[in-house]
Amino acid sequence: MEYCRDLGCCAAEYLLSGGTGAMVSIVNGKFSPIPFDRILDPATQRTRVRMVDVSAEPYRVARRYMIRLEKEDFANKERLARCASVIGLTPDAFRERFASTIAHDAPT
Repeated sequence: MEYCRDLGCCAAEYLLSGGTGAMVSIVNGKFSPIPFDRILDPATQRTRVRMVDVSAEPYRVARRYMIRLEKEDFANKERLARCASVIGLTPDAFRERFASTIAHDAPT
């Protein structure tokens, strides 16, 4: 949530200062607008994949303390039922809707 808030604030400041045509990013803790022509693949006109350093401390902290679904939430019937009841779904409907979120779970 903090990261998204910071990005939103930086994007708003960038736009209010007259900036356009860029993706807002935070690099090494500093606001950085990156012009689209630097991040688009010329052949596909799609954004190039940018990798995250999963060994970095900010990633480790965010990953460890963020609220997210994990494999255990689906393996334990009682936990699955609690998660499902929070949003008014049956356990089966919850599994069908959200099980894909853990399919590519990153290491903690």
